[in-house]
Amino acid sequence: MEIEGAMSSAENIARRIDDSGPDESTFADSLYVRYGVQDTISRVAPRAVELTGSLGSLDPDEVGHLATGALGLALHPPARLQTTDSLASYLTGGPLILA
Repeated sequence: MEIEGAMSSAENIARRIDDSGPDESTFADSLYVRYGVQDTISRVAPRAVELTGSLGSLDPDEVGHLATGALGLALHPPARLQTTDSLASYLTGGPLILA
């Protein structure tokens, strides 16, 4: 369910951009969705490894690839820490400014 919810959120942002073009509200919402998807991936990836079965059935290369892929979004800019102040300002009526 988490993956479906994350995907639906990302699709909604894409639909909004297609329908009305990018604007500040859509950009802010895309950041919320991005960090939500990032959190979902960090929760789901370990479960995916767990559901593969016993340790004997795991291919170390595949598990490493899954773990690396799960971290990829967390390392992709803009980092959550870089946007916290800007998003907080935006949520209280200020402009969304990312440097």
